[in-house]
Amino acid sequence: MKVLAVNFHDEHGGAARAALRLSTGIRAAGIHLDMLVRSKVSDRFWQFRVPGKIAKFTSVFGAMIDRFPNLAYGGLPDASWSNNWLPTSGVRKSLRRGYDLAHLHWIGSGLASSAELKRLDKPIVWTLHDTMALAGGCHYVGDCENFTIGCGCCPQLGSRRTSDLSRINASARTRAVRRTRMHVVSPSRWLADLARRSSVFQNAAISVIPNGIDLATYRPVDRSIARDILGLPQDRKLVGFGAMGALTDKRKGGDLLFAGLSKLPVPPSLPLGQVIFGANAPETASEQTGPTFHLGQIKDDATLRLVYSALDVVVVPSREENLSNVIMEAMACGTPVCAFDIGGNGEMIEHRVTGYLARPEDVSDLACGILFALETPGLGAAARRTCEQSFDLAEVARRYIDLYETLIGTDH
Repeated sequence: MKVLAVNFHDEHGGAARAALRLSTGIRAAGIHLDMLVRSKVSDRFWQFRVPGKIAKFTSVFGAMIDRFPNLAYGGLPDASWSNNWLPTSGVRKSLRRGYDLAHLHWIGSGLASSAELKRLDKPIVWTLHDTMALAGGCHYVGDCENFTIGCGCCPQLGSRRTSDLSRINASARTRAVRRTRMHVVSPSRWLADLARRSSVFQNAAISVIPNGIDLATYRPVDRSIARDILGLPQDRKLVGFGAMGALTDKRKGGDLLFAGLSKLPVPPSLPLGQVIFGANAPETASEQTGPTFHLGQIKDDATLRLVYSALDVVVVPSREENLSNVIMEAMACGTPVCAFDIGGNGEMIEHRVTGYLARPEDVSDLACGILFALETPGLGAAARRTCEQSFDLAEVARRYIDLYETLIGTDH
């Protein structure tokens, strides 16, 4: 069996990390898997860039060019929109190298067009990492329900037209799905429900397989040792917050975190500190609940393991999430997580057993959750057990391999 995995980036961002971990786990199980990427920074021999003369150009400018049609709606959106309208052929050409199956991950920003997808002549597994695939361009649908009727009148475009860009994109993806042998996988039941309700995937086969994590890599480290290595204080309870664009991406909820911390009734016997990672230090920082320690962007698993182990609680105040890498990593390292009860968070955190699920965007309840996690022993150990039972990478990889074998078997 030869599998071609496809993802926009080899290691940058949450989707890339999840795709890389899964692909590594599948390879460890003895399956021949290579990964096709547009943007590559690693030297992994089994990852290769999209072939073609314009690949280098599109790796730099392709994402921006992909959003050019949005100029008709008042300007380019931010990076949370994908049209995938540019003609592409990289996946199709790569499949000709003897692969039995294509495993798509995050293919937005023009990596693989809908026109190319419908021409793929091999079975396809498409793992969803956000709502891009099931809607007309947006990576997160928010409160919009238009994806259930094929989009149109898109609020993110500011459009009142039924046949707008979002409808065009959704229709193209629907046609591609109907003409391929595709099985859709969602890491969370929440996203699977959205996919089933969407016009794009209404007739597609959809399974739920969670993201996995290497429990040998992400495991608890003695807290005092982790703090010594990182230069963090031993005499404080440390509250951690980390994400790509942690302080600039509204969806990640940094503003909600600081609003919640401002409501935290901190007793004198419980001096606090804040640890922020995944983002550069802002010009001004809130010191209202103690000093803030900025660790910047962290790209290696060993250091992330130390960070999670050094913390007393990790807060994930996101407004929207699928199946958060941060939550899974923290729990695997034996650190409880406080998050809003949105997306797939409730499929990972058991309320008041392994962490705390606050009411969505309720900063007062978030503050209560942080204090609960700081004062309640045993949450971290329970969180680790949950990862061992439900998110072991080896077991997750096995489930994907079983799916591959089924799809390839029906293809012959």
